[in-house]
Amino acid sequence: MGEPIPSVHDEARHEEVQETTEKETIVDMAHIEKRHMFNGQHGKSLFTGDRTHVRALIEEVLDNPEAVTTQLKTDGRVYQKLEKRFDTPVGVDGRSGAPCYFVRVIYDQRNNCVVTAYPTVKL
Repeated sequence: MGEPIPSVHDEARHEEVQETTEKETIVDMAHIEKRHMFNGQHGKSLFTGDRTHVRALIEEVLDNPEAVTTQLKTDGRVYQKLEKRFDTPVGVDGRSGAPCYFVRVIYDQRNNCVVTAYPTVKL
């Protein structure tokens, strides 16, 4: 079997699995692929597109969010939850199997990185 996919918390390998958008925002696609693409993690919503399609969805949400919520963590980290609705299904809900029309992106402002992104059935 192949090597395990490093997570965002695996600092030694973190840099090699990151990608950047045109705005130089870091996107940890390995984390998103492991949990929200292909076979993903049980009970998690899954994107239906390939890596390129999912990257384009994430970039669209970052560039044109319909809803933005900011959350301050106790350790000083500032996260933004950005969401956008798409006209066609972008994924499948991990619990109900219903089509997902929304993409939610969790963005860490301090580190300028996308922590995770996943399809969802509602804003």
